[in-house]
Amino acid sequence: TQYDTASLQAARRWIGEARKPEGERMSWWGPWLWLGGDRGIGKTMAAAWVFHEMRHAEGRYVTFVELCRIAKQRESFKRSEAEEADEEFRSVAGNPLLTLDEVGSEPEEYRSIAKTTLHDIVDIRRRVNGLTLVLSNKSAATIRQRFADDWYDSRTESRLRQLLTRDRNGKGLHDIKGEDLRGE
Repeated sequence: TQYDTASLQAARRWIGEARKPEGERMSWWGPWLWLGGDRGIGKTMAAAWVFHEMRHAEGRYVTFVELCRIAKQRESFKRSEAEEADEEFRSVAGNPLLTLDEVGSEPEEYRSIAKTTLHDIVDIRRRVNGLTLVLSNKSAATIRQRFADDWYDSRTESRLRQLLTRDRNGKGLHDIKGEDLRGE
């Protein structure tokens, strides 16, 4: 029971609905689950549970900064490097199950590439109709502010809103509260 965190409960609810035929899913369900909150409250543990439960599906775990680095390589002047990076980016983004970790933790020098990377990942994920689990140590308010400050593209926010699973309050960015399970 110590590890039955709010993150794990949200993940269970999300996967439970994902397993239902499309016409039987609850109206609050969406193919993206965005869990935000303090460190140590079980978000990564919930992601591990999702991968275990969905082990029949091809899946990929990647940090957002890592994905931004791959996206930056797509801008290389060397055509072969740019093509290789584009292929890797599309391979990661095209997985049936994707966990994108540490969104919102990218440094200032990644600001412009983070904007295009998030936009590209949302577009690709919409096309492949894959399950996407996003983990962030930032609150929903902080993430929303990044859209308002043009750190992330407002067009992306609009598209993302359609994809997000809603919490009990009808919000698509889940702020998870809880104790730090890692201890001191």
